[in-house]
Amino acid sequence: MRYPAAIHADVRIRQQASIMDIAPTLLELTGAPPLPAAMGRSLVPLLQTAAQPWKDREAICELQVPANLIHKFALREPARKFIYDLNRQSCLVFDLAADPGEQAPLSEDKS
Repeated sequence: MRYPAAIHADVRIRQQASIMDIAPTLLELTGAPPLPAAMGRSLVPLLQTAAQPWKDREAICELQVPANLIHKFALREPARKFIYDLNRQSCLVFDLAADPGEQAPLSEDKS
C-alpha cells in the first residue's frame, strides 16, 4: 500500500493482516468514519509505527479457478497454515516459523 501523505515508502508490515483490513485502513487514511459492521481492523497504526502492539488473528481465504479445476481453502494462523484442496480432498499443514516459504508440509492428509 502506498500513500505518500501518511505512509513512508519503505514501510513493510510483518504482522498478519487480511484483505478485510483494507477498507478500514483506507477509510482511516482518508478521514472517513469507520464502517460500523466492518470485521477488519485499520492497519494505520502498523503503517505509522512498526513496533505497534498487534494481536494476530486467523485469516481464512478461498481460491477457486474453475477452468483449472482448482478449489482450495486456507486457514492461516500466526505460526501455521492449513490448506484444504477440495478437488483432491487433501490437507497440507505448514509450520510458518520453520518454513516461511511453505516448501515442506508437516503432513499431507488424504481425507
